[in-house]
Amino acid sequence: MNGRKARAMRRAARRMTTGLPSHKLVSEAGRQVAVPTGKLDANGKPVMGFAEVVGTARHAPTCTRAVYQKLKRVYGHTNLGALK
Repeated sequence: MNGRKARAMRRAARRMTTGLPSHKLVSEAGRQVAVPTGKLDANGKPVMGFAEVVGTARHAPTCTRAVYQKLKRVYGHTNLGALK
């Protein structure tokens, strides 16, 4: 892919996502895990707390970066002149 095609795809991605954020990371598959706090309750059992386990950080599908990556995957190896 050359610079001219990349510029055209970036322009197209910006046009398609007008008014939306350019980069927005969202966490997928995050969860809470029980973790002992090191303290004991009245019965002598450990007191559990909860800690966040971060999932995979991905771009939101509507942000400009995700749209550009999708366009790159679809049209990256395509001869755009042949599509006209």
